[in-house]
Amino acid sequence: MLKILYLEDSEIDAKLIRRALQGDDIHAACTVVPSKQEFEAAIENFDFNLVFADYRLPGFDAMQALDLLKARKIDVPFILISGAIGEERAAEVLKAGVTDYVLKDHLARLGPAVVRALEEERKRTHQKEIEKEIQRYTHLWSDAETLGKMGAFRWTHMSDTIYWTPGMYRIFEVSPGGFITTIKNIIEKIHPEDRERVIRQANTDPRSLNSIFRIQLQDEGLKYLRTQGTFTISEDGNIESVQGIVQDVTVQYMAEEAGRLL
Repeated sequence: MLKILYLEDSEIDAKLIRRALQGDDIHAACTVVPSKQEFEAAIENFDFNLVFADYRLPGFDAMQALDLLKARKIDVPFILISGAIGEERAAEVLKAGVTDYVLKDHLARLGPAVVRALEEERKRTHQKEIEKEIQRYTHLWSDAETLGKMGAFRWTHMSDTIYWTPGMYRIFEVSPGGFITTIKNIIEKIHPEDRERVIRQANTDPRSLNSIFRIQLQDEGLKYLRTQGTFTISEDGNIESVQGIVQDVTVQYMAEEAGRLL
């Protein structure tokens, strides 16, 4: 059963609202509060699915009620129920955060408005859950990049854009705002003795990417990087995108070289 907090000082109007909900087979328990003080008391331990509010009460109105909810970070569908409201004012209240408004002499709209508001809330809640999940995986990937000294990239042919994760900027020791990720700029970072080989290997097998190369750092230092990736090929044989990872293997490479020398 729905729990509705209803700001209303007219018992007759409150009864009409309950009757309108019942007429649309919406089973709801309405807690009616007629004043600011009682409204504030009701939202102290908020446990409602919806808020209805009369547009104007003595010394208090629906927009002030909405502001109180926002101040307490209570985010639920808020339906304004008014005796009369002009189009200009209606646009203003919707812009301010009111979910919907229903005129008291058109209560046939109340049921559909409630159903629509709850559906929008369900979708919004689902979207928030998706965003939280994305953030969680983003943090996990960021930690993995830092610990593994690696980064990921994707180049798309249609837009000719290259996307780098934060780990890529750390590996190349450049800032996101100071380095433009173009093929030309990236190739220039590769050691001159490795550039031709890397380009040749990339063109040899248009299905995979696997090579080790050096990059030059601003302090004249060198890093050994291993890149692994795949190409997405269109039906007509053209490259649509390239995606993969790059890992800093300087320590491993130098250790292997030392072992070979020994």
